[in-house]
Amino acid sequence: MKISVVINYCTNDFRFLEVCLRETKKISDDIIVSSFEKFYDGSDENVDLLLKSKHLCNLYGIEFSSYSHGEDFYTCHGHIRDMLTRQNGFIKTKYDWVLFLDVDEIVDATLMNNFLKDNVIFREYDVLQFECYWYFREPIFRSKTNEQQPMMFNKNVVVFDIALNSKKDRCFYRNTEYKSCTFLKYTDLPLFHHYGWVRKKEEMIKKVTTWGHKNDRDWVKLIETEFSREFTENDHDFVNGYSFDKVENIFNL
Repeated sequence: MKISVVINYCTNDFRFLEVCLRETKKISDDIIVSSFEKFYDGSDENVDLLLKSKHLCNLYGIEFSSYSHGEDFYTCHGHIRDMLTRQNGFIKTKYDWVLFLDVDEIVDATLMNNFLKDNVIFREYDVLQFECYWYFREPIFRSKTNEQQPMMFNKNVVVFDIALNSKKDRCFYRNTEYKSCTFLKYTDLPLFHHYGWVRKKEEMIKKVTTWGHKNDRDWVKLIETEFSREFTENDHDFVNGYSFDKVENIFNL
């Protein structure tokens, strides 16, 4: 079965872009990378990295779209930016099923292609949410606790209801009548690897000061404390308090 993929992107995640494109290209021929010209806090995006990102997408034959909005957009709730990014990519997709990814979510292409061939589940459900591995600081530290993050939708159940300056946590809705399957795996293995917290100190600070959750905690203080020491598989992360295994760096990040 063929699917479309919309990749939510900002240049804070440039380090993941090429591997995400490379692996996603193995599962789809309809991929849109969608971005904005400013971060969540209204500060300007890295123009040079946006140009490099567009060039990289062109090399892979993938469409790169970068959008701008009025100043009101940047005072709204942070999640709305994600929803608008997904909406802008969604309207360009051509297949009946659309997978939404953040660029730091890397697909296991072999498992996913096998999953797509076994298409019985697509006749039973309208919304699929996949289980994923979760990593911290280095791509060799994988949490013993999996999360669920990437979602795939049948287009027939997707409705966007987005209002600027809204404080709603969810601005991306499905039609009332739909069937969903969560924590989805294939052959009892997660199909995705989430590297969102695999960063150097400066990269991590840039992430938390320009994203939609920036006011949730004193992130900078937590990061300063975190990087005052080395991290090993015997430690716990400050985000979720997970414990870890040390694994192979499978994507050479």
